[in-house]
Amino acid sequence: LKLEVTESPPTLVQELAQAIMAICSERTVDVYWTYLTTWVISGAALGCVLGIALKSSGATDPTFVDILKIPGELFTRGLKLMLVPFIFSSMMCSVFQLRRVVDGNKIGKTTFAFYLTTTLAASVLAVCVSLLLIVPTIREPIGTGGLPSTVATSAAAA
Repeated sequence: LKLEVTESPPTLVQELAQAIMAICSERTVDVYWTYLTTWVISGAALGCVLGIALKSSGATDPTFVDILKIPGELFTRGLKLMLVPFIFSSMMCSVFQLRRVVDGNKIGKTTFAFYLTTTLAASVLAVCVSLLLIVPTIREPIGTGGLPSTVATSAAAA
């Protein structure tokens, strides 16, 4: 009994995979990584130009803005989803590896002091920036939007 193996014609998925493999050759990957900084800077510049062009053309309709905001929010949430656990686990692994090499208490205290200091500095910076840039632009006290003028005036005086 002799079985003949015949090759079936490639499916659409197989043809697509072969096309992708041909596009993503080793040369293409090398070019991508060589010019990665150029790609990032070009993308940032293109985003700035598009933002300025859309704002100057009056494309500030809330529906349009919401449509453009969706991909950016998805990208940001995806980054947070991937990077925050990665950074946390990386820090934990590094601390445990360093504890084996040197005194862990000293490293722990230094790390805690560093993060406490940087968090405090970021908080102070955020408050200063909000006081300098945001608060002067407020025309009426927050929360007095629909109140009668006598109530809003007394709230502003208090």
